[in-house]
Amino acid sequence: MPPSFNAGYTMIHKIKDRKIRCLFFIILVALQGCAIYHPQPIDKRNVSESLKAPDQYLLRIQARELKHPFLKPVDMDPNKGLTPEGAAVIAVLANPALKAARDKRGIAAAQLLQAGILPNPQLSYNLDFPTGGNTQGTVNAFGLNLSWNLMSLVVRRSQVDAGRAEANSVDLDIAWQEWQIALAARMHVYNLIFLKELIATAQNQEDVLKENLATTQMAFDSGDVTEVDLSAAQAALDKAHNTVLIARQQYEQERLSLNQSIGLPTGATGFSPYRS
Repeated sequence: MPPSFNAGYTMIHKIKDRKIRCLFFIILVALQGCAIYHPQPIDKRNVSESLKAPDQYLLRIQARELKHPFLKPVDMDPNKGLTPEGAAVIAVLANPALKAARDKRGIAAAQLLQAGILPNPQLSYNLDFPTGGNTQGTVNAFGLNLSWNLMSLVVRRSQVDAGRAEANSVDLDIAWQEWQIALAARMHVYNLIFLKELIATAQNQEDVLKENLATTQMAFDSGDVTEVDLSAAQAALDKAHNTVLIARQQYEQERLSLNQSIGLPTGATGFSPYRS
């Protein structure tokens, strides 16, 4: 058993005044008071509030005032489009996985604070009334007991060190996740820029090959070219059209990945101007 300090004594006194007796009880109840925990209810409103898309105006303010080890503040304008650096900043601010990780930071900080708090002294009391037999000349007996756990002083330093190590570990883990998510968001924007140019180039090529096929068809109808030439023109157009479809599909996948990185719903365009 952990060592403890007990200061106990029993007082026997006849209390005739009812007011004094009531005051005694009030003091004892007040000394025995404790804090009450009220859990936060998990309902649809709280869940929707946590999962809703980040406010774009607020994100612009936070991005402009950002103080971060490896990211610089950016001034974003949705009308001018989302830059790679802007995407990295928004991802760090609004990514759902990072929000969950920062909640762990708050828990670790609370645990560190709790590790350094010494337990409260324990005060107990008892009140005995004489009953049974001849009670004439007897008095009510009451007692007070005060105790405090000395073991908390012995283990306090180790608990605080463990809590501080856990908090540092959480901070490092968050920093690592921020770096990865910021790089991923930046890369998504670069890929969107590349795919947008690829779609435009492939679309132009498809348009040219459509005209070429139409010309070849007219030449085939007049007997100037063979069926082999017509088939080659059709195959070239089909290949170009397939390139456009693949590029658009890749573009859409990158757009969805970018939205996920910066905490936007799947169908939202948000700050991203890259639309096919």
